[in-house]
Amino acid sequence: MNQTIKNFQWLVIDDGSVDDTRNYFETLKKDEKFTIEYYYKNNAGKHTALNYAHPYIKGELVSEINISGTTKISDYAFINCQNATAVTIGEGVTSIGDSAFSNCKNINSVQLAQSTKTIGESAFAGCGVSSFVIPDNVTTIGRRAFDNCSKLTSVTIGKSVQKIENQAFYDCVKLEKVNYTGSIDDWVLIEFEMSGSFEANPIFLSRNLYLNDILVTDVVINTSVKDYALYCCDSLTSVTLGDGVTSVGYSAFWHANKLSSVVIGKNVKQIELSAFASIALFNSVTFEVTEGWYCVSEGGATTQISSTDLQDSLTAKKYLGATYCYHTWKRD
Repeated sequence: MNQTIKNFQWLVIDDGSVDDTRNYFETLKKDEKFTIEYYYKNNAGKHTALNYAHPYIKGELVSEINISGTTKISDYAFINCQNATAVTIGEGVTSIGDSAFSNCKNINSVQLAQSTKTIGESAFAGCGVSSFVIPDNVTTIGRRAFDNCSKLTSVTIGKSVQKIENQAFYDCVKLEKVNYTGSIDDWVLIEFEMSGSFEANPIFLSRNLYLNDILVTDVVINTSVKDYALYCCDSLTSVTLGDGVTSVGYSAFWHANKLSSVVIGKNVKQIELSAFASIALFNSVTFEVTEGWYCVSEGGATTQISSTDLQDSLTAKKYLGATYCYHTWKRD
């Protein structure tokens, strides 16, 4: 072979070939002055050959992990692979297993297949990527999926995501931008699994949300809002809850510190505990329906809210953002 650079390892994993591959490489090994290592295994697909290779890698750098010919990347498949710098996952892969690329600190580029539907627990924890695109067909992002991706500055989340599990973005301390490819009504329907930590919703870290690369500031929402949907979203300045909204979830707008205007639509019947807590900077709160509201404390005590008070935007602001912010609001 006309190879002038000799300082590399050529690692060959024969995935059950029935031709003369073994003899061919044995001949090469005798003639060449660079390292050629040949290993044979029973046929099980390219992805298993890639996994099989890792214990034999001796070089400092593997330029890319390229995976195709399978539907699932197994749990722990490439865990602690310090040689890898890039990952390309081909079409047909639908599931990325738990800790599949965990602690691959030198990976700085990941391209997922559009066919990907689930990202497992700790799948990319500790990776070195600065940006990450989660394709539109992904529905679930697992617990701690991007835990301690300390270089991550931007993430794009596909429009089909339905659930983001606890601490999915834990300790992503440099995250500056969260971009979503769906609509605001799609975003507020995502289930954020929270248990003692806020990093299921990456907005907690970025303090902003972009919809198709446009910064979210003034929004009209036309579907009921789930828990934690836009909490800590400092880019948000005004919210109108339209006719399609009947309920607002727990801490949905908690600490959205630049939110100055809120309109509670005529069909809203319930606002959960701390939905608008710590929003002291409201300029105005407008209730389209002011009659029939009452608040229930965590201890179960009920306070009737007068229609007259809610007709005054300053009083409504005080009640919703401070006085009764840690109550559940209900309307008959």
